[in-house]
Amino acid sequence: MTIVREDTCIQAAIFAPESVPSENNDLSQTLSLISNNIQSQAILNINSDSNAYSTSPIESTEAFRNVTRWLDSSDEDAAFWWQMTGPLLGLLLSEASYDLHSQYQALLSCNRFVVTALGRRPASNGTHRIWKSYMTDDHSPIEFSWNWRDSTKPPRIRCTIEAIPSEIDSIDPSNQEECVKLIRQLRVTLPNNDWQLFDYFANAFRLRAKSTAEAVAQADNRGYRSSMFLGFEFEKDRIVIKAYFAPVVETGDSVWKAIVRSVKALEHGQIEFLALLELDSFLAVSHEGIQLNVEGLAIDYVPLRKSRLKIYARSSLTSFDSVRTYMTMGSVGTIPHSANLRSHVIRAWRPFLDKTP
Repeated sequence: MTIVREDTCIQAAIFAPESVPSENNDLSQTLSLISNNIQSQAILNINSDSNAYSTSPIESTEAFRNVTRWLDSSDEDAAFWWQMTGPLLGLLLSEASYDLHSQYQALLSCNRFVVTALGRRPASNGTHRIWKSYMTDDHSPIEFSWNWRDSTKPPRIRCTIEAIPSEIDSIDPSNQEECVKLIRQLRVTLPNNDWQLFDYFANAFRLRAKSTAEAVAQADNRGYRSSMFLGFEFEKDRIVIKAYFAPVVETGDSVWKAIVRSVKALEHGQIEFLALLELDSFLAVSHEGIQLNVEGLAIDYVPLRKSRLKIYARSSLTSFDSVRTYMTMGSVGTIPHSANLRSHVIRAWRPFLDKTP
């Protein structure tokens, strides 16, 4: 479990109850160190001179240096993002004990699909040139993370990106087309992936303005923010793609209502999402549920019958009891191994919040 404190807001992402690493784990300490505002530092360092590339504050690995030696650097914007993110990805992969072949695969995938989708490099003062990303607090269009699914094994390294256009050729207030364009490229490289869910939700959540003028008016009213994001999880022998949707809704509607409508329309035959009703009830009735702000939906590119629909929400409640309620949706007594789960949460709680729940 990773918990990020943002002022009075705690955002929690739970991967597995047994996945919390030891406080003395060298890998955990290394990852914590290099993730400490590294993206902001990188952009600030490179923007100290708008006409020259600064080196990344992360020491590069052998795999990164070997890959970079043979890459085309004619695209200056992609080269900028590669120099700022490639060394960090290389270090994460190395510290997570990826073998050399897997490191090369992940780095090459990042260079081909990720850095080319991050848009123009920031201006010399650090401001965006084409599109201001709101995916991270410092407006970086990329975020790295790690996923512990088994406490006996190293984590899987992954990144989430906001695909940003290099040029504005047409009005796209929700920045949907860049993500769709990137998916077209990935379909060619990963033909065995199941793209059914992406096609469905991309169509269900697509903003359809009647005219350019209406699109501009809608954007001015809601703000120009992306509604689609992509995730890349680098496994030992393959790249797993994920998609995140933050639906744009009309006045009087809500993101959660839009998600419920789209999921119910997806149900057919033996495909049912029974947990949807339970979650809907929790959000509508419980004190903690009412405080949740549902932000979006995520999917994996796997066959529909094996898929998971993941709901992302944010709450301003930060007490231990509220976090426990969210993790169990109010059903503490019926959750298997709930006592063991609670002990893991407490272990993660102390070092992050410097207090005992």
